[in-house]
Amino acid sequence: MKIIIQLLLFLIIAVVSNYAVTLFPFPFAASILAIIILFVLLVTKIVKVAHIEKVATFFLNHISLLFIAPVVDIVNHYSYFGSVVIIKFIVAASVATIFTFLATAYSVKLTLYLINKRGQVDG
Repeated sequence: MKIIIQLLLFLIIAVVSNYAVTLFPFPFAASILAIIILFVLLVTKIVKVAHIEKVATFFLNHISLLFIAPVVDIVNHYSYFGSVVIIKFIVAASVATIFTFLATAYSVKLTLYLINKRGQVDG
């Protein structure tokens, strides 16, 4: 029963975000808005981590399954794309991966610097 309630909470957030993006005067991804809503609910302690922990852990443990179908579809329909498009995709994905890695590394570095700086001021 607890898992169903946790899943229902995710579903409610998804439905609210899907509706909310239709009200925006500009295009916005409902999934990003759902993440923001969940973040705000967690920070304000309206929703506690324990309220979503089991379902979130399940999703994280099985996230790779969400990528299997698109990859299999691309392999099955390779002839529709052609080799030039595939090469462009591989280059774009590689560049995006490198930038994501660098952005993550420098974000962590900045966060650690700020935490250490704050510790020196407080300590």
